[in-house]
Amino acid sequence: MYTFFPSPAHQRVRRVVLAKVYLDRPKTTVIVQTATVTLVDMISNIGGTLGLFCGFSILSAVEVVYWAGKSLLATDDKTRGK
Repeated sequence: MYTFFPSPAHQRVRRVVLAKVYLDRPKTTVIVQTATVTLVDMISNIGGTLGLFCGFSILSAVEVVYWAGKSLLATDDKTRGK
């Protein structure tokens, strides 16, 4: 007489469970950002970039204009005095 002993693979097949999972609609969050730059922010960004890359600041620019104006007025006074 022949006796059937199920193999381990056959036993695994019998232990399989079928599960159906239903998910809701995917939820998404939309984040909107707007960048606002004021005039003071723009001037400080430009001045900081110039200072970092050129060694230049707004105070240096004002000083250049001051000394250039002073020297032009000094030469103008000298030419008027003659």
